[in-house]
Amino acid sequence: MERKCDYCGVVILDPSGKCPLCRRAIAPLDEESRRKIEPSYPLTRRKTYRARNTLWIYTIAAIAAFLIIFNVNIRMNHVMWWTFLIGLIMVYGFVTLFFSLKKQIGHQPKMMMQSLLAVLLVIFIDYSTGFRGWALNYVYPGLLAFIDLMIVILMLVNKRNWQSYIIMQLWVVILATAPFVLYVFGLVDHLQVSWIILASVILVFVATLLIGGSRARSEMARRFHR
Repeated sequence: MERKCDYCGVVILDPSGKCPLCRRAIAPLDEESRRKIEPSYPLTRRKTYRARNTLWIYTIAAIAAFLIIFNVNIRMNHVMWWTFLIGLIMVYGFVTLFFSLKKQIGHQPKMMMQSLLAVLLVIFIDYSTGFRGWALNYVYPGLLAFIDLMIVILMLVNKRNWQSYIIMQLWVVILATAPFVLYVFGLVDHLQVSWIILASVILVFVATLLIGGSRARSEMARRFHR
């Protein structure tokens, strides 16, 4: 059954009750016709409600779980308030879910944001358990190596637009120098892993520029407006 909007004349090919152009109400379909018609374009509101409901379900479940484990933490003989560590992990899960459901945010900033939040999480866990430095000495540079590997994989998969990942590689190189700055302040005491990771990410970045040729240089010039 074909329907037209009385105001703008657009042909409606799905069971929506509003015109997709002027958003005015149109005659509703009977139940039998509604079952026969498949939506011809994505119903974004339905997806938005679904994402919002997912966040609400996660939030309610996380709060309920936190209250339960908090009660357990109070009743048990404890050395530390491990409940708050679990609560922080739940917050990280919420932020990860929130960014994952945001379609308007690209996968590159999502990956960087979630990775950096993971670093902050393990640093907090390290600090809460006595700060032995394992988070900054090993986890942080190891995560940067993992991010750099993922960037290379994304470049190989997305061959048509591989040069768009070069700026992410540059950010990884900059972030890989952070342990050497923290070493000056005594927050990092083992630089062996950091040296290996820094050399690796610089090598990958330089190799990308050399292999990429003019496309790589054009992307860098465009990013820095030269």
